[in-house]
Amino acid sequence: SFEAQIASTNSAGNPKYLTGALFGKAAFEESLVSPGEWFTLEARCRQRKITLLLNGRRTVDYEIPANSPKSGYIALQGWSGGPIEFRRIEVRAVDSE
Repeated sequence: SFEAQIASTNSAGNPKYLTGALFGKAAFEESLVSPGEWFTLEARCRQRKITLLLNGRRTVDYEIPANSPKSGYIALQGWSGGPIEFRRIEVRAVDSE
């Protein structure tokens, strides 16, 4: 499974846990959002690649290992115990290339 990190305050100094990272798999070295700030996160999954964009800035390009499942679920979760709000959630299919 893959998790796009949305928590802006719980990185514990590890860039693999910053907002815009692919949790535990692909780091993003820069904090682009402040706690409580609204932001846009776009996750693109095409063929064997995951791309994350945070406020329009590319934060992750990750090659999915060949032995990973080709389909699965989409979930939203909150772990930090604080309030989490979502708005304008879109899921769209893309043409395969």
